[in-house]
Amino acid sequence: MKITIAVLALCLFTMPVISAAHPGHEHKILGTISAVDGSKITVKSPDGKEQVIELSSATKVLNGKMKADARDLKVGMRVVVNAGEGGTPLKAKEVTYSTAAATTKK
Repeated sequence: MKITIAVLALCLFTMPVISAAHPGHEHKILGTISAVDGSKITVKSPDGKEQVIELSSATKVLNGKMKADARDLKVGMRVVVNAGEGGTPLKAKEVTYSTAAATTKK
């Protein structure tokens, strides 16, 4: 009986802490663009999971630290997407990509 009361008390005191820990957490999606369809991109993560992300006129697109355009996003590009606090569907606040650095053979 005492154990049951202790477990219930523990649950009551920790639940507000657990639920308060999530707000304000920004969702970052890292991966490779596997599809571009109008105002949506599909990003495939390294573990193979694909997520569809909506782009809007408010979405910032960056090539490294320089401003870019959503039309620059192409299949095969590696991206980092900030999807804000998540939600369904995911809506991108910011999409960052970088072009591969040129390599020279010696």
